[in-house]
Amino acid sequence: MNTKVDRQAARTVPQMVTAGLNRCTDARAVVGELRPTTHLGQAIRCERMAALAEREARWWTVLERWTYLSQWEVPTVYGRAAIVAANTARDRARLYSDLATDWRKRAAGQPVCDVIGCGCGGTCGVAA
Repeated sequence: MNTKVDRQAARTVPQMVTAGLNRCTDARAVVGELRPTTHLGQAIRCERMAALAEREARWWTVLERWTYLSQWEVPTVYGRAAIVAANTARDRARLYSDLATDWRKRAAGQPVCDVIGCGCGGTCGVAA
């Protein structure tokens, strides 16, 4: 059994997570610069943003698990912060996914009453 403490491993996971989060931030900036001019284009942009937010949530989850399962003495407050960050990113992923669904409905010419919240079930005639 190897009981030797590898100090390099203590830095590896946080560095890997930081690099992954930085890649997500960079990719989000690129997607954020897109200015779609169609409903379908908006849907595609939202789907990309949702995927990036979900990827970010997974990176935060890696850090959370490392914090709680680490053999190093890492304050649990960091694990709790990673949980909050992961949940926030998942919420953002759901929002963008819902927005993409709404944009796809508009692109298909379906009623958007549920999107705008009028509650009529598609009978008010609000144009897509």
